[in-house]
Amino acid sequence: MPRVLWRCALVIVISLVGSTLAFADQQVLVKTKKPYGAVKERITQLGGSVSYEFQNADGLVVTIPDNQVNALKAVREARKH
Repeated sequence: MPRVLWRCALVIVISLVGSTLAFADQQVLVKTKKPYGAVKERITQLGGSVSYEFQNADGLVVTIPDNQVNALKAVREARKH
């Protein structure tokens, strides 16, 4: 009987990990011109956050939900790399 419980627990853990990975965030480089205000606002609206703002180059490092990456690509001022 304990072996059956162990297998059930393993299946549950694998299911939970799989569903968590399906909704993971991605860290991306966004090439955009300064000032960053409008792009940063749109990133926030998409549920993302800015991790780093380049000072000597035009771009941001952004963490964004997996399901919003295509929406970020559609932002005219931003180009994902």
